[in-house]
Amino acid sequence: ALQRFREALAANQIDIARELDLIQFWYGALLARAGEHGAAIEHLERVVDPAGELLSQTGPEPQLDGPHALAWSYLRTGATAKATALLSILWQQCQLEAADAVPRDSAFLHYCAETALLSGDVDEALAWLERAVAAGWRDYYLRQNDPYWAAVEDDPRFRAQMEIVRKDIDRQRAEIARIDAAEDFVAKVDAAMAARKSTKR
Repeated sequence: ALQRFREALAANQIDIARELDLIQFWYGALLARAGEHGAAIEHLERVVDPAGELLSQTGPEPQLDGPHALAWSYLRTGATAKATALLSILWQQCQLEAADAVPRDSAFLHYCAETALLSGDVDEALAWLERAVAAGWRDYYLRQNDPYWAAVEDDPRFRAQMEIVRKDIDRQRAEIARIDAAEDFVAKVDAAMAARKSTKR
């Protein structure tokens, strides 16, 4: 992914430093996961506030991954105090959200699981992960080789949750295949779009 990102930057003569914060988070997270921690820190420190907030609000997606990527790179380069400070603030945000007893989406629950994991609290991380899976988190294939979760990949509790997710993805795939075999879904969508266009004329 990082290689393709760089190829796209080069092919389009894009200066990553001039891109939106969203792109900075994305690129920084790829750098962090690929082990290029110095470069990840350089990119992410420009857009992650030391208090764990975005310097400019760009939506939920980067908010969930950018600070974690920065904390991970801090941990991998020995900047433990910086990582601990950032993760502590992120964890406080999880605790505040959890205290209001409002149901949260699975992405947020997984974010809190990952925050606990990066903070070194495996039991808390797996408890939040279980909640995320129950709430519908299904990013199984995105996390198979995620270095953040490598520390627990052999933990039976982690494997059990991943097996629940994998089986449900397989179930969904089989259901989609069954529906598509019975009725050509793509053809139905194409026909509906064609009908819509003709009524607009």
